[in-house]
Amino acid sequence: ELLKQAFYRRMERRFPQRLRIAGFITFSADGSRIGLPRTRSNEASYAAACSKRLRGKRKRRKTQPEWEVNTTQLWITTLWHLGTQLPWSWKLGRCDSSEREHLSQMLGELPEQSLMVVDAGFYGYELWCEMLSTGCEFVARVGSNVHLLTRLGETRTRDDLVYFWPVREARRKQPPLMLRLVVLQGDRHPVYLVTSVLDRRRLSDRNVAQIYQQRWGIELFYRHLKQTFDRRKLRSRNAANAYTEAQWSLLGLWAMALHAQHFQQSRRLDPNR
Repeated sequence: ELLKQAFYRRMERRFPQRLRIAGFITFSADGSRIGLPRTRSNEASYAAACSKRLRGKRKRRKTQPEWEVNTTQLWITTLWHLGTQLPWSWKLGRCDSSEREHLSQMLGELPEQSLMVVDAGFYGYELWCEMLSTGCEFVARVGSNVHLLTRLGETRTRDDLVYFWPVREARRKQPPLMLRLVVLQGDRHPVYLVTSVLDRRRLSDRNVAQIYQQRWGIELFYRHLKQTFDRRKLRSRNAANAYTEAQWSLLGLWAMALHAQHFQQSRRLDPNR
């Protein structure tokens, strides 16, 4: 925690012009798995609950993904700062952890005037309401599993306003969420985004598209962690040591990326290269 606070101060001091995008301190979140040695200690702490029932079965289908064959893995959910392309925080858990629960636990670490940009996996009435209750606006991609209402009764003041009101929440007499729909044209199919920022003057459709496209940086971070930094599989055979190894690996990569960006800036090199 002391190192995280020190890194925050350095990010604010060295990259003040990159802290905000369109007036918001913008973040994204995503999760990934890291392999662990298949020991009893790691399996007891990090394996999926279903793997305990399969422990005695040796036969596996060849078509199963690697993470289903060996479920002794560590799950990482990272909170990612888009402006500096650096991590902000993370949560660790067993391989069947919930990304949404991890993100919910990290919402209290967000500064004021934050904007969360998330993919289709981070949806839900409770999660979005929790973001808004902490003062965090959001941009979220939605798929066919999210049903949006174009009007309630006979009222519709703008064509881009929609309502998210699941049946369960309506029965509980919870209010609907009014959102703004932004449709982007993808390579093959349109991409549907909703945002809690209803005023286009605060966040234009162009800003929404720019911010959503920048969230790919978190995928590069995981590639750096696993391939460049050689942490596709940790080395610790003890569960407590594996937790410590993961924490220091993430802190170490954060420190090196922070130093590299400072070097690029001192040489007037574009950090997005």
